[in-house]
Amino acid sequence: MADTKNVFQQLKSLDPEQTQIVETKKIDGTHTAQYWLNLLRKIAILDKDGDKVRLNSSLSIKMIVSGIVAFFSIFVAIGTQIPYILIITALAVGLAIKFGIDNKKVKKLDLSNHLRSFLMPFLSIIKEDIPKKSKVQIKASFEESDQQEYIVDQKQGNNKGYPKIKETYFKIPRLEFKATLIDGTQIHLEYTDFVRKRNVTKRNPRGKIKHKVKYKIKHLVQIKLFFHNGIYNVGGSLDLPKNIAYTTKGQTHCFKTKLVEIVPDEMDCMPTKKVLAAIAGIYKRVQPVGKTNADMQ
Repeated sequence: MADTKNVFQQLKSLDPEQTQIVETKKIDGTHTAQYWLNLLRKIAILDKDGDKVRLNSSLSIKMIVSGIVAFFSIFVAIGTQIPYILIITALAVGLAIKFGIDNKKVKKLDLSNHLRSFLMPFLSIIKEDIPKKSKVQIKASFEESDQQEYIVDQKQGNNKGYPKIKETYFKIPRLEFKATLIDGTQIHLEYTDFVRKRNVTKRNPRGKIKHKVKYKIKHLVQIKLFFHNGIYNVGGSLDLPKNIAYTTKGQTHCFKTKLVEIVPDEMDCMPTKKVLAAIAGIYKRVQPVGKTNADMQ
């Protein structure tokens, strides 16, 4: 059940570093995988419980009800000439203001689902393949998609009548993840959202104007794996699918792949399993030095 008080208590329990992440909706640092998980876990729980309150709309309903009570109590006080009823008016106004402020605070705490639906499960799994003391570099943005700083293009329909259409395009660098695995392989992951926000204004036959906002989101995840040729070999003939590229650089085998997912809802994220499967697919293209394909089967 949605609990506003619980959300605010969780917010107060955060340490300064966690509080800064919630306020800026961004992270940029280098820590061990376990440190990152410990740091982000309470934030993810706060965001999940906050979503329950935001989706419940209970604060908005309470604010409206309090406002209605305040409005009618004024007329009752005037009509009955009983000044004490104004106490109810004052209390109702105070509650309406409080619920309005709380509602605004809870909305301000909202973080993109990329934190708890992608980064946390991804980090929890891949941490098992990262040395305990090895540092993981993470840079991420958990802001809403339609921020001014992420606008890359805008288009306005030329039609003078209805419907009127305005499209705004955003490019959001959601996540950069860099780590070195136990086997010495380096993994670089970049997660980018491309968002089209379409504002449509229509007029129905009765002359009533209606506004609609529609989103189209493309999730793009690019993965690079760098294998040292002293640890891994690559087969003589690589039969690579179109979405995997292979190059060599010095003593390194470089594989690059990308995943694309198009969704209509900002709440959706690239499935973590899909990313992990892509990484596993690249690993199938290499084999440890000294071992043959038969040994790997």
